[in-house]
Amino acid sequence: VLNRGGREPETIEAPAAGTGYSHELREVTDLVAAGATESAVLPLADTVAVQDVMDEVARQLGMTVQEGPAEL
Repeated sequence: VLNRGGREPETIEAPAAGTGYSHELREVTDLVAAGATESAVLPLADTVAVQDVMDEVARQLGMTVQEGPAEL
């Protein structure tokens, strides 16, 4: 169920497309081929809103994020 502020909840049903991120790769591939710069499935504003929530959760837990490349 997708809940977006000010809108009715929307149920999205889709068959499993394998494991991992294959569904995301398919979406990006289709968008690039179409010349699109943003997905209607998850618009940039929604992505930013999710990141804001995650940042606030981390802040409340006292976590810090180091900017820059990660060392593996």
